[in-house]
Amino acid sequence: MKSRMKKLLVFLLLVGTGFVMAACSNNNYNSSGNEGEDGAVTIHMAVFENDPGGQMEAARQRFNEEHDNIQLEFTPPMSNDASQMHDQTVTQLSAGSDNLDIVNMDVVWTAEFAESGWLLPLDEMFTEDMQSNYIARQVDSVKYNDQTWAVPWFNDLHPLWYRSDLLEKYGYDVPETYEEAVEIAQHIQEEEGGIQGFTMHWGGRSEQLIVSFTEFLHANNGDFFDEDGNVTVNSPEAVEALQFMVDMMNEYEVVSPSAVGNSTPEDSRIPFTQGQALFNPNWGICLFY
Repeated sequence: MKSRMKKLLVFLLLVGTGFVMAACSNNNYNSSGNEGEDGAVTIHMAVFENDPGGQMEAARQRFNEEHDNIQLEFTPPMSNDASQMHDQTVTQLSAGSDNLDIVNMDVVWTAEFAESGWLLPLDEMFTEDMQSNYIARQVDSVKYNDQTWAVPWFNDLHPLWYRSDLLEKYGYDVPETYEEAVEIAQHIQEEEGGIQGFTMHWGGRSEQLIVSFTEFLHANNGDFFDEDGNVTVNSPEAVEALQFMVDMMNEYEVVSPSAVGNSTPEDSRIPFTQGQALFNPNWGICLFY
């Protein structure tokens, strides 16, 4: 599989996913926003539980300073785990809560939220000229039924984090493929003792496992569908990619079987940042919490 897996790390570094912002249709701020004594309308925006470096709060304060007629307030923080945040958001939107005028969505929620009538189309506000300033794949993710439902907010890349000190100690360059990374991990595991090759977030009870599998699948020239919309996830490339993931646990022994219980990126980050692992494929933002 080595030649086909060659693209993996390049793909991870170039194509990012992230959260997007969307306006709620059942809470537009002309009707549900609260108007203060100075005539300013207050709108409510969903935020994450963690705010690395206070970036979101700083942006909120800057927005409020620059606008007299609109003031932005954050709702009670939601979980940084995408699955939990999805459920929290859906619960409030389904109940017609007044707490949400702007929501944060993962890019895979666009169709669900648009179909449910929870979003306002933004075609007139997020024009094609504005869209040209964003990565095309980002813009594609916020479109559904030929309408634009959200605005990309930030990228969250999923690179391969590594212990540079251990690679330097044993004379290794940064690997370009997972096959190379596995060979390096096996050697350093044997030499160091107490070091796990990889920490993975492969929990099957959340989105983490399918996210990781998608990376291995695409790196092995596989896909879920072909150009005609036919399901191809049972292709030899897909089977080979999945088998490689299994082999990392059972044959190569560079991933602990406990990885299938890691339902959040944080579960795999902690042992890595504590120096207990050599490699950790993880979202960039997770490493800065």
